[in-house]
Amino acid sequence: MTLAQILEHFALPHVDLLKVDIEGAELGLLRHTPPEILARCDQVTVEFHNLAGVGSEQDVRDVVSHLRSLGFVGGRFDGISARSRHSIWKDHLNWLFVNTRAPSVSTSERMLALGPSRMVRWGMQLARRGVASAKGEIPGAGAA
Repeated sequence: MTLAQILEHFALPHVDLLKVDIEGAELGLLRHTPPEILARCDQVTVEFHNLAGVGSEQDVRDVVSHLRSLGFVGGRFDGISARSRHSIWKDHLNWLFVNTRAPSVSTSERMLALGPSRMVRWGMQLARRGVASAKGEIPGAGAA
């Protein structure tokens, strides 16, 4: 059964939050659901399962790019620490996407929804850069 069929079956013209955790089938669902169906969703949370051999990190990147092209903005919210060995693309990931074109989602709600995940991600990136710089792993930047 497709997402379009489910929405039709239950007569749902609008979805506040779509949670997608379907053990590897999320890539196909998000790739093949028509844009007009996804446009009916204000927010989408996804747990990607590419570590299970169902898809590649490129498949995850492609789906993220596809959702962004439809007006969704998103970020990870799985709480991986700056010391983690997890890769942003190689591991299964929890993402929150907010539909910037949804009339029922205000700008402040979008900022609240995305702010923490973006702040965590940026903080992790800065911490990793600082460690790499201190170790002399970034060209042109070395320990003092």
